[in-house]
Amino acid sequence: MTRIEGFWIYWGSEHYVWAEREAAPKHRYRFEVSTDWKQIGKLWISPVDVADRDAVNDAERLAKKAKEAVEEFLREELGH
Repeated sequence: MTRIEGFWIYWGSEHYVWAEREAAPKHRYRFEVSTDWKQIGKLWISPVDVADRDAVNDAERLAKKAKEAVEEFLREELGH
């Protein structure tokens, strides 16, 4: 598990990576990754702790940051 830009990033399996926000609003993002880990595909969003917030709005707003954190994680994993 690696912390990047306010997200905990970790492997879920060989073909997907989780990005979980450590601060409220907490969402968990699951990104599919290609076999060579160079492309990020589909995204699933799961609210974890979003009390008194607009869960959908916050999740969509933070999805780009989550993807950027996953991209950095994959670069580190590939050694680039």
